[in-house]
Amino acid sequence: SDHASGREAASAIAKKSGALVAINGGYFDMSSKPAKTFSLVRRDGQTLVPNIAKINRPGRSYFVTRGAFGWNDTNLPGALRGEAAWIAHLGDKIYAYDEPVRNTTTTSAAPPNETSPVGAREWNVENAIGGGPVLIRKNQIVDTYENEVFFGAGFPGNSPYARAAIGITKDNQLILFATDGKQKNHSIGLTLKHLAEEMQRLGCVEAMNLDGGGSETLVVHGEAINHPSDGRERSITSIVAVAHDVSTQ
Repeated sequence: SDHASGREAASAIAKKSGALVAINGGYFDMSSKPAKTFSLVRRDGQTLVPNIAKINRPGRSYFVTRGAFGWNDTNLPGALRGEAAWIAHLGDKIYAYDEPVRNTTTTSAAPPNETSPVGAREWNVENAIGGGPVLIRKNQIVDTYENEVFFGAGFPGNSPYARAAIGITKDNQLILFATDGKQKNHSIGLTLKHLAEEMQRLGCVEAMNLDGGGSETLVVHGEAINHPSDGRERSITSIVAVAHDVSTQ
């Protein structure tokens, strides 16, 4: 959002972006003025906002490698254009890993570096959105809710909830998924496990959870088509926007 408050409805940001389809992005501090984004926003090779690197919980601080979903516009034959990974910002570079640092509710893991955790490599994706936890990695459902330190964050993993997610299929179809929740006569939502299973059923080989609850919004042609649990669109800080590429015309 470029609004002075740092936040606005997803449909408003989508209209400014010329988006055909859009979904809400990652997490943010609703009380900050202007609102502060905690999750990565990367566009056309430029990092606009980094992923959060350190999280405080009562009595303990954690260095985290929270999830991010990145994709490239370049279409290489046979190559997967999107990926869910656990990331860290080291200097002016982004590093991605094949697994997160192993935080738990009772232990703080060592911070990530250029060689650890497993699979450390520079991550040079053109576009990316932060969020988490990662749901599917290399076609396998994973559970890193605790490792990414989402406990104490205000949203449950094992209870039905309004969810949003992003993923990619093996034939490079981008999936933007939203399910309403917390509405007994409409939809109670999904657990993270059920969300991962649904993304896999849709063919995703890589997938990540986005912000949910009242922030969950799916926009088509400038209009929110879901039923927000707040009763109206919540003002948020970031979206994933799929826009028409006029450069090819």
